[in-house]
Amino acid sequence: MRLMPLPKPLPKAAWKLDYLLYEPTGSGTTPSADTQDRELIAAVVGMKEENRSEPLKVRRQYIETFKALNQMRKANSRKPVSSRPG
Repeated sequence: MRLMPLPKPLPKAAWKLDYLLYEPTGSGTTPSADTQDRELIAAVVGMKEENRSEPLKVRRQYIETFKALNQMRKANSRKPVSSRPG
């Protein structure tokens, strides 16, 4: 695991864990890091969509998680992913 600075540090937290670091694998043995990222991001976007009728306070966790995942992708030299299909 690697620590990453929060974009806006909080009084009691200035760092977050980068959990988009995967163990290196041989070619073709497991999905690529990019594929694993995209599967995780798709799950977060799906949960956000399933809860779209909930108040923003409830949906905020999915919005912020999506942002954090893209920050982690950038830190790992991968391009950000859009939350919109296509």
